[in-house]
Amino acid sequence: MASNYTSSVEELITCPICHKYFDDPRLLPCSHNYCRKCMEQIASDNEDQFECLVHDGTSVTKNNINVLPTNQIMVELIQLYVFSIPLVKQTFTHLHLDDNQIGNQGIINPADADQQNVTLTGLCLDKNQIDDQAVKYLADALQQNKTLTELYLNQNQIGDQGAKYLADALQQNMTLNVLSLNQNQIGDGGAKYLADALKQNTVI
Repeated sequence: MASNYTSSVEELITCPICHKYFDDPRLLPCSHNYCRKCMEQIASDNEDQFECLVHDGTSVTKNNINVLPTNQIMVELIQLYVFSIPLVKQTFTHLHLDDNQIGNQGIINPADADQQNVTLTGLCLDKNQIDDQAVKYLADALQQNKTLTELYLNQNQIGDQGAKYLADALQQNMTLNVLSLNQNQIGDGGAKYLADALKQNTVI
């Protein structure tokens, strides 16, 4: 039963073009989903036109692919499948959830991946309205996590307090070697917290 369930869910959340879990799934008017980058690549090779692989007559120009709605339900389903189902044992290394609306309530604990036998080494949460409160949750997880090496938090709402949380985590975590915080709300105080932490952290 579990095997049939796993196969059905994986089929649902897998892009029929790249055969990987959807990355930025975009919803066509015909209700079929494809990764945004997959659609753009095919359009580039087909006179800037993408036609639904089901051949139902639905097509979209390359310039309009980016304005197609993101299938947020699909994004959340992938999160649920990967991080919340104990019977599912997956091995993958990078998860990109950038440019969504995850916010504080939906923030992912990288340590949960380790508990589910997932060797997650890269996590991208750019442009997700993440603020200091959510960063505290991530920072606490980083103090326990031993697999994550890259964390991208660009273009969020992280301030000085969030920078302090991350700085405290960096003094304990010696696995992370890439932390990207471009275009947040970190001022001089937050920058000092991070700079002081880096004096003790010889990895990042």
